[in-house]
Amino acid sequence: MKTAIQPFRAGVLTVLIALCQPALAWAARPELPGVDFADLDDDEVTLLVEVLEAQFDPCGKPRSLMESVKDGAGCPIAPKLATFVVAQIQRGLSKRQVLKELLKEQKRLTVKHEFTTTGRPSIGPADAKVTVIEFFDFQCPHCKQVADKAGAIVKAKTGVRLVYKQYPLDFHPAAKTAAFFAVAAASQGKWQAAPDAFFANQDKLDDDLVSKLAKDAGIDMAKLEAAKAAALTMVEADRREGDAAGVEGTPTFYVNGRMVDFEELAQAIDDALKAK
Repeated sequence: MKTAIQPFRAGVLTVLIALCQPALAWAARPELPGVDFADLDDDEVTLLVEVLEAQFDPCGKPRSLMESVKDGAGCPIAPKLATFVVAQIQRGLSKRQVLKELLKEQKRLTVKHEFTTTGRPSIGPADAKVTVIEFFDFQCPHCKQVADKAGAIVKAKTGVRLVYKQYPLDFHPAAKTAAFFAVAAASQGKWQAAPDAFFANQDKLDDDLVSKLAKDAGIDMAKLEAAKAAALTMVEADRREGDAAGVEGTPTFYVNGRMVDFEELAQAIDDALKAK
């Protein structure tokens, strides 16, 4: 009887351990504030931990990226990078591939870029503590959606300037012409009139309509023709600066030289205003 019960008890214990393993594994998962990795399986979580522990704090403190993420409010870039790692793991990338992509993303988020602002259309004081750079394209639907919102965010804060940089995309046939007319309009003190008209007619914009809308906005076409070379040079210069800074699409925003998503724009400005 005794020998019959022991195997039975052992079998029950084995089943109980097996049933508890998922819960134990889940309990062992790290606490990462602001990072959603609920869809990762245990092996993927292990990879996530290995990657985060292998990298340093992106804000420069002597600790790992994992410790930085756990800190929560310590480094605002850390949870963004951790979330990025989760996305790469979900793509099925290997550890080496994930690390490679992470280093590229960290560089994108942490490198501070310098931009030429002289002569560019802008709103806000020239001596503002915080300068927001927006690269945009007049035929980009998302640029149209955020145009008024970005301006409103900047106008609602003291000591912030928004500088508009032209980044006409190659697959938008009228974007470069619109950029040229907008820069020319700005040189005549009529910056806002032209962009408003271009965005309002975005779905049917072509070179002829751009010219008509510019004229209707009150742009002196004779002065525009005289300033054509300078305006085109400025558009090309903006595009090159965007390429050098890593712009891959529009709109792309930079706050005091550091790239941010539009959804983070208001908070990034507040953080920059509070910085010493």
